[in-house]
Amino acid sequence: CAFSKEPLIILNNALGYKIIVDLEEFEWDLRKGTGYYYTYQRFEELEPQNSSERRTWNENRKKAYRGSLKHFLYSYYHKEVYSEGFTYRSERSLRPAGKQDLTYHRTVRGIPENTGFSFYNLAGPIEVTYNIDTNDLLTSRRVERSGMEPARINDLIGIDAHGNLYDPLSIIVSGAWSFYRMADQLPFDYIYL
Repeated sequence: CAFSKEPLIILNNALGYKIIVDLEEFEWDLRKGTGYYYTYQRFEELEPQNSSERRTWNENRKKAYRGSLKHFLYSYYHKEVYSEGFTYRSERSLRPAGKQDLTYHRTVRGIPENTGFSFYNLAGPIEVTYNIDTNDLLTSRRVERSGMEPARINDLIGIDAHGNLYDPLSIIVSGAWSFYRMADQLPFDYIYL
């Protein structure tokens, strides 16, 4: 466990952001190599020294985004999973929430009516594959495997139009996504161009 009374300031010179982080919860089991952190973050764009640095930041942001959980959730929300290079198994495990489920969760969990999020049932684990185009002449594609599963039984996950989760602790990620950390974080309203 760890905590901080003051916000953490992170300068991410690879992506061109200053990140102000309020650390709410942090727990990590070194023996198991698992854990979680719960934060509130604010992003401020750094001022590039020149146009070359701006291009580098934009390219690094695209690389951080492509194949990320945020990218998958955005693609799922907009029904563009396959056209964005993702495939996933157990498609019946992730589906739009029914009216009864939404009513129950709004009553029990206090989810407001107009959140800007769409809610889905994540009934079990799903395995997600992302095909990455590379510039390597020997291998033109690289495959990343990730997974997600519900953190709580019979819970809903909420996704907004930018690919953000209503409750970041509603899922457990594995595979490539489990290696994404603060250095790979992008603003909540980041749009891949």
